[in-house]
Order: sequence, then structure tokens, then C-alpha cells
Amino acid sequence: MPSIFWGISLGPNPGSLASFLLIVPHYFMFRFVGATLDEHAVLEMLIAHTVFGTVTYFIANGFHLRKSLAEQLEMSERAQVRFRGLFDCTSDMVFILDLDLKIIDANDQALILLGYRRQELLGKSYRDIVAPDEYGDLERRIDATTNTDQRLPVYERTFITKDGQRLIAEIDAGLIADTHGSPMHYQAISRDIRSRKAEETELYHRATHDELTGLYNRALFYTVAWRAVERVKRSLRKLAVLFIDLDGFKKINDNYGHHAGDLMLIKVAQRLGEGIRTTDTLARLGGDEFGIILEDLSAREEAQHVADLLVASLSEPYEIEGQIMRIGASCGISLFPDDETDIDKLVSSADMRMYTLKRDKYASRVAEAGVAAGAHPHHSVSKTS
Repeated sequence: MPSIFWGISLGPNPGSLASFLLIVPHYFMFRFVGATLDEHAVLEMLIAHTVFGTVTYFIANGFHLRKSLAEQLEMSERAQVRFRGLFDCTSDMVFILDLDLKIIDANDQALILLGYRRQELLGKSYRDIVAPDEYGDLERRIDATTNTDQRLPVYERTFITKDGQRLIAEIDAGLIADTHGSPMHYQAISRDIRSRKAEETELYHRATHDELTGLYNRALFYTVAWRAVERVKRSLRKLAVLFIDLDGFKKINDNYGHHAGDLMLIKVAQRLGEGIRTTDTLARLGGDEFGIILEDLSAREEAQHVADLLVASLSEPYEIEGQIMRIGASCGISLFPDDETDIDKLVSSADMRMYTLKRDKYASRVAEAGVAAGAHPHHSVSKTS
């Protein structure tokens, strides 16, 4: 019986998968070229039939295909191991979230810092580990990620650990797409910045607070005063600046040393703080000078009443290192908007009034001393002798 040859294409695209059928009296032979699993592989199958149609043998020459598949599988497994190693060994927290913000994967560092076991964290909503006061910001950032492969600007986020602690992190996040451009998941890399924030807080505190007393320094006092004036303008109320200077403080330093003087200043700061409201502002302006901002006043008399109480408190005896010491204080008052409307002039006005009081007290003491000397002439004689 003569042989017959047919050639037909079976692939999805012309030439992508070709099958050639050779019909001879007792067997069929199929030859497939360019199998889609590996374009370099050639799969040859020989199917022999007896005249009765019974399969007598099957030969598959797929050595190259099997080898290629095994190599690809091994490469894929190695890549997964490398990825997991990087994923878990990084010092940053890494979260993979589905499009509903459920946590579908997290690395070891995330488990360590947040205090969860893996089975506890996976499946949780990302919202469950974010500080409640930041929900609104979280939603706004998610809504802003409208394009796939779009990364958000780096931002800060506060997480809540399993035991309720706050963990401040810097977030680098984005929406990840598949090869077709369809959104797959969110990826968030989160760096623990608590140490950095603590350092920033410490630096800010040093720049804005008095090292000895812990009170606001002059720079922060002026900043707070400016903001307070803006608030008072809107409320149509009054604001007072009190400028306090200690009387006789130099004698403490001269007679007992600067260490005793420092302890005195700390006690002065404590007494001043106890004599004002929590809404008021207290600062050490330098040396033995202190400034106070009293907000939400209706009349000058309110400020004067507070000043009188503070001066009386500062005039009470101090016990420092077993010694009883006394000082006095002078307090100048300036009222906004009655006296000045500019914050610099407001503070200067209070300062000038304080020095006027101090000068008047000194003049009064000198006058009293003169009267005393006139009443006891022998004092004058002994002094000049």
C-alpha cells in the first residue's frame, strides 16, 4: 500500500506548534516541533499500531524538555529562597497587603517589633495595627494610590503593637501590578524610627528649653507669645505678659556659691509653676529673669492679682542644703491690647515696668536706711570712723 503524507498546523499561531502526520500501512508517526513549554525542546512521539489497531509501543524522546523543566523549577526554587532570605533578614518591617488591606504576608522583623506570632498577624486588617487617630490619613493615602506601580511619597505612620505600645515608623509603600498591569497587592516597607524621633525630640527640647529648670527658653517664649496673641485677637479677650526678676539673688551666689544659686532657681521655677494655670506659659528668659503669659483675661486686675500672689510666694524662705535663704522678686505687667499690640513691645513694656518697680524698691530701701541712720547718729559716726 503506498504511503500518504499530510502536514497540518495545530498551534494557536501559525508555526507555533506544528504537527506532521505520516501515514503508512501499519503505524502513525507524529512529530511536534516548538512545544510551548520550551521553544528549544523537540518532542517526538512514535505511535505504532498493528493492523488491528492495538498500540504496540510508545516512544517519547523528551529528554531536553524534561531537563529544561527541571532547571527552571530549580531556578525558581532558588529565587524563592533568596527572596525569602532578603524578606526576613532585612531590618525593616515588610508587609504585603491585598487590595482590601488584609495582611497576606509579613516578614520576621514585623513579627518581632509588633509582638505577634505569624498566625496571629496574617489575615488581620492593616487598620488593626495602625493608631486609630491616623485612620483618616491612611484612607487618604490609599485613595491617592490610583495608578498601579505608583509609589507613595515616604511618610510616617504610628503602629500599635500587640501590647498596646506606639511604634513610629517611616513608610515606603506602593501598589504592585502584575505583568498585565492589573493591581495585585500593596507593599509597605516600614522602618522603625523611634530612636531617631527620640533624638529629634531631645534636640528640639535642648533648643527650646532651659537646661537648668526645664522651662521654656526665651526663643520658645516669644513663639508661644505670638501664637497666644493671635488666639486672643479672635476671642476678643486680653492677654498679660509678666516679667519677673529676683531681688537679692546675687547675694545667694556670692555668699553660698553658684551651686546654691542653681538650686534656688530650680525652686523658684517650681513655685512659679505652682502659682499659674496649666493653660498659662512660664519661661526662664535668662539669669534670674522669668516670663509668664496669662491668657483669657478680662481685666488688668486679674493679672495684678496673679502677680501679687507670685511675688509673695517667691518671698517665702527657701531651705537649700540645710541653709535658710530669702530673696524677693519684682514683677512688671503689660496687657494686650491695652498697652501694646506688638509682641516685642509687649515684652519690653513689661520688662521696663519691672525695672521701674525694682528701682523704686531700691530707692525706698535707701530712704529707709537714711531715716534709720538719722535716728541713730552713733551708727553714722562709727561708720565714718
